[in-house]
Amino acid sequence: MVADDLKWMAPCDDPLRMTIAQIEGGLASQMFGYAAARRLALQHGAQVLIDPRNYRTYKKWSPELHHLDVEAVMLTPEQADEICGPSNEFVTTVRPRHLHVDRAVLHLPVAEVLMVGNYTSEDYFFDVADVIRSDFKRVSTPDAYAVEANEAIRAKRAEGYSPVALHVRRGDYVQEAHTLAAHGVCSPEYYANAVLLVERLVENPWYFVFSNDAAWSAEHLGGERRTVMWPTPSTPPVEDMFLMAECDHHIIANSTYSWWAAWLGEKPGQVVVGPRPFMADRSMNTEDTLRRNWISLGIQPRPDQDVRSLWPS
Repeated sequence: MVADDLKWMAPCDDPLRMTIAQIEGGLASQMFGYAAARRLALQHGAQVLIDPRNYRTYKKWSPELHHLDVEAVMLTPEQADEICGPSNEFVTTVRPRHLHVDRAVLHLPVAEVLMVGNYTSEDYFFDVADVIRSDFKRVSTPDAYAVEANEAIRAKRAEGYSPVALHVRRGDYVQEAHTLAAHGVCSPEYYANAVLLVERLVENPWYFVFSNDAAWSAEHLGGERRTVMWPTPSTPPVEDMFLMAECDHHIIANSTYSWWAAWLGEKPGQVVVGPRPFMADRSMNTEDTLRRNWISLGIQPRPDQDVRSLWPS
């Protein structure tokens, strides 16, 4: 919902108490920012407002939270300027001091803040996880690609297979030098060892390979009991995230996009394998990025080796 009139808001203890989440990045980063703000607002009986001003100049991604049932008012950039001030001079700004959880944020004494930066830890909303799961239910209509892909996943389950979402993040991770330096890409050895683990823990797995580089994935990761997904160029990011969540088990990349897919797809007996460290830049402490009940594998990246020979048939 967009706030045409700021007097119209979802119910809260005091409509003047506002926790403002200045979202940034892609869908997954926006979800982390919202979840952290939602917890703070719940603590103090406040309303969440979404500030999209970063996307005035940041064109790599777009605001995506409208696909989800978030309990928030979606501001326009102009409304955010009016409330916060063009340089945020009307509000108290909160930014985490590091990538792992900043516990000072967990104990903020007031709700009336503008939350900026990255909140990439489940610890920011662990105690309200049930609320976040409800807020992150899909409300938009899946496109034709997603409908067909969802049917394929369910068909394999009906045939007796256990669908496993395997995510490969390339695209910006390999095309942008600064992004590659910070994040790196998961190596062929990582995927090979992750598959070996899944083969031991999951009965009759079938791998659905999701990537922002489907052609590379088809060339390097195709094979028996594997389906490479081919979204259209116009497919919104929410589609593959929720398709991955539909699977029973997950091999995630060093990407919060597949992190959220595995989190949303939680179910009894779920196996999730993730990379450790989560980022190539070892100055970033990402020890609390993976959930404590997920399996972590630590292998350094070698991004362009063909992985076929490493995988079990």
